[in-house]
Amino acid sequence: MNKKLIIAIDGPSASGKGTLSKKLAEYFKLPYLNTGALYRLIALRVINRKIDPNNFSNEISNLVK
Repeated sequence: MNKKLIIAIDGPSASGKGTLSKKLAEYFKLPYLNTGALYRLIALRVINRKIDPNNFSNEISNLVK
């Protein structure tokens, strides 16, 4: 059986999560996904499109897709 390695790193800001994550991804030849950047991008698009963030309507669902 071929098992995939998934590593999730959590911690406070400026604690070295990004640096460690990138080094681990490089060492294990894994893709690197910065979820914090994705969350910030979605928030920025919600703000720019003046979408009510408290309204989890189809508009936000479509935006995330």
